[in-house]
Amino acid sequence: MTIKVREDIQKLSLNPLVLLSIVTFLIFFSFALQRPFVPVFMEEKIGASILEVGYAASVLGLAGVILAVPAGFISDKIGRRIPIIIGTLLWAGSLAYISIATDPSQVILSFIVAGAGTVLFDASISAYVGDISSPDKLGRAYGIFNAAIQTGFAAGPIAGAVLIMQVGYRDTFLATSVLPLIAIVIVSISRSHRYENTSEHSIESTLKSTKIYRSGVIWTGWISIFCFSLLLAGVGVLAPLYVRFLGFNEFFIGALFTIQAITSAFGRLPFGRLIDNTKRIIRFMEWGLLIMAVSTIGFVLSSDGGWLLLMMALSGLGFSLAFVSATVNIARGTNVSNRGLAMGFGSMFRFAGFTVGPWVGSLMVSNQTSLNIGFTNGFVAIASFSFVSVPLLILIDYWQKDKYLYK
Repeated sequence: MTIKVREDIQKLSLNPLVLLSIVTFLIFFSFALQRPFVPVFMEEKIGASILEVGYAASVLGLAGVILAVPAGFISDKIGRRIPIIIGTLLWAGSLAYISIATDPSQVILSFIVAGAGTVLFDASISAYVGDISSPDKLGRAYGIFNAAIQTGFAAGPIAGAVLIMQVGYRDTFLATSVLPLIAIVIVSISRSHRYENTSEHSIESTLKSTKIYRSGVIWTGWISIFCFSLLLAGVGVLAPLYVRFLGFNEFFIGALFTIQAITSAFGRLPFGRLIDNTKRIIRFMEWGLLIMAVSTIGFVLSSDGGWLLLMMALSGLGFSLAFVSATVNIARGTNVSNRGLAMGFGSMFRFAGFTVGPWVGSLMVSNQTSLNIGFTNGFVAIASFSFVSVPLLILIDYWQKDKYLYK
């Protein structure tokens, strides 16, 4: 009896999804602690222009675009843990460096390092979740995993706002760099796990890495990832500057991103369960993108604080729906041998969105003499990508039915 209880406790303590979720929470909590405030820090503390703020966010995405596919390939060849550890270490270093930055170019360099670290972490840990989960519970597994992401996003902005108001921007950024180091310790002491799925092995010979490029299902996932990432990153740069322009303080900026993360986290588990019971989940991606696009345009229709919070809440729900459905779409269309590569391409599209969104948004704002008109044009411009993508998703879905998903 004692032995059985001890084994049960050991299984519980080493649950791989729990460990991955804790690590993921720490990384994204550290990200959210500083993410909403870097644009304000650059503009007010080191004299950066709005365009330079956009460039800083864009180079993070560009680094990801360049490294995403190699990161996924490396993850498939050498395993998930080493890329996770290296990526997390780079992320910690970038946070420490930004705390001593005195020039916009230094922040841009920090973001390049952050992009490299983030993509190594992102591709590997996303594939790892698929490796350790059974096919019929992928939606729930990714729902739990992504709930950890959104819990970090929810707690980070308010915590960051309080810290900044107490100790300032630089000390907050430096303190934040400790959190990824804790995540490295957890990953280092944990054991490797993999869910052995015979059905995956049985189709492995017919689902080679080259086939993922011809899968309509996977392409819809990648396109969806690009669009919601573009919106997320574009709003992440424009929203803090816009509400600061309207006269709100750091605490309100933190509240905006917290409410967005809370509604996103709230939708992860129910959306995951719904997706598990649905074969054709492309409609979920389309609705998620539409909700995000509408709420992005709605953001500039009023300067009322309650309205701004409502729009960010809707954006979080749309992001949750689009994120889970796109991730599960990719996971369903791959197996252990090529999931890392497919997730690597997913990361590439994500970082492409991170590159385009801030650049387009900041460029539209900077090209106008009136900031009111500039911000309106910026939000509308980034939302237009999702409006265009929805018909494209419908066309791809009609043109090619993936045999592994729709058989």
